[in-house]
Amino acid sequence: MPWLALPFRDPRCKYLERIFSYPVDLGVPGPDPRLVIIGPQGKYYELYGVDILQNFGISAYPFTRTRVAKREAKYLKKLRLDMFWDPNTSFTQNNGREVKLSQLVGKKIILVVDGDWGSAKFLRRLRSRFLETKETDNAFEVIYVSKIKGPSSGKHFVASMPWLRHPPLRRRSRIAMLLGRFREAVGIVAFDGDGTVVRRSTSPSIEKGNKDFPFYSGGLEEEALMEFTEEYNWDYLPAQVW
Repeated sequence: MPWLALPFRDPRCKYLERIFSYPVDLGVPGPDPRLVIIGPQGKYYELYGVDILQNFGISAYPFTRTRVAKREAKYLKKLRLDMFWDPNTSFTQNNGREVKLSQLVGKKIILVVDGDWGSAKFLRRLRSRFLETKETDNAFEVIYVSKIKGPSSGKHFVASMPWLRHPPLRRRSRIAMLLGRFREAVGIVAFDGDGTVVRRSTSPSIEKGNKDFPFYSGGLEEEALMEFTEEYNWDYLPAQVW
């Protein structure tokens, strides 16, 4: 290998093994000491480097949580609403009236992809915001998409919601593929009036007292980091910034 190495019998090898608790049981969540990244000042830098390398590849260099969150935010900023559906795609209101995607051009939209993920609390808060802003300049639309075919525990609850609905997703649909980075592809995506993505979350919430669309003061990068932290159990130490 073209890198520096300690001699096999160097006593500092044993010392480093103690420092990094190696070997360890790698079958449980936590830092993997086989790859440890040290920062420019010689400080312990990123505990999850090996996990990031294995899951995101060489493009995630320098293999930090901050890097993969920034990369994900960059990917999201490239998405547009018209990448999800054809302009003639129809959505149904709870009164049976149909609305085409072309009629929503210029509107702010929250796409809710629901897989029976225990989102009743979030949906109630979203409904409240929706009704509060419906007659104002800050009005937005909600498109609800279910990943569950047939009866579900929230069927009647969802039917009472005053927003647009789309038939359940097919596994190979464009939405499912575009949202494939979601854990089980469920959550929300918020689009600004120009069709750009301004929020995505797999565990969405609405901040108390926040009246501004999309009802979250953080950014794409912050929520991406939260998603990855939950998915890969990166919750032992705070993320560092290169």
